[in-house]
Amino acid sequence: MFRGSLTHYIAVAAIVTSLIISGCVTAPPEAIPSPAATPVQTPAPTPGISVEVLKAPASAVAGEKFEVSWRVNSPVRKDIPHTAVHYGQESKSEPLTLKSYPSLTTPQNGTIPADFSASIAVNVSGTTYFRAHAIIDGVNYWSEEKMITISASSATPSVASAKVTSYPMAVNGDASFTIRWEVSGGTQGDISNTAVHWGFKNGSANISDYARASKVQTGKTPQVFGADLTAPSGGGTIYFRAHAIVDGADVYSPEYQITVSPRYSGGGY
Repeated sequence: MFRGSLTHYIAVAAIVTSLIISGCVTAPPEAIPSPAATPVQTPAPTPGISVEVLKAPASAVAGEKFEVSWRVNSPVRKDIPHTAVHYGQESKSEPLTLKSYPSLTTPQNGTIPADFSASIAVNVSGTTYFRAHAIIDGVNYWSEEKMITISASSATPSVASAKVTSYPMAVNGDASFTIRWEVSGGTQGDISNTAVHWGFKNGSANISDYARASKVQTGKTPQVFGADLTAPSGGGTIYFRAHAIVDGADVYSPEYQITVSPRYSGGGY
């Protein structure tokens, strides 16, 4: 019986072998080794290239601009696509990425070696940390980290006003004269409209109470303006106010008056 089983196994093995040889049964494929991954090469920093902060204040007021200047050093002239100041409320140590600090100034480009500067306004009080940065030949270069103390603003916006600073108390008819006034104060201090409004009767703080006006001017507070006017030939009294629109709000000076003597019309005795 054992001899019969052995004969049977030999016969089965011979059949399987012939099937493999003939291609009817596929042998398991051999494992193909995967190629080794090629490491990404990061460009190495070039000796002599560096970034340094030149000037920055030790403190500033929240919401007010301050200036930072920095230098990008290089032993040879190079064009760079990016340099800026990166800043935030948390200190960061190397290695650094472009997202290490949440804020940055407007990126600049240029030819180095060169100095750069940028204005920054931080609206949050506390300590702000910053570094100057540049990308040169694909490599990131960072300055040492600096810090600035930002204090909360305690100043209250000043009230805008218009004040007449110079005018003649009396003139002759047909004579030219000048009225000067100063506009000051306001939150932003934007003067979108200012002029002298005048007429021959008293008026209130309303430009519609005055029949005439000088040429409209614009500017930024504090600023002094002037208007050249001609007195009426018939004489009388001129009443006037300086008016301005500062940050969208109307402001008026007190009312003043000028006595005009009638022009001598000739004749004789």
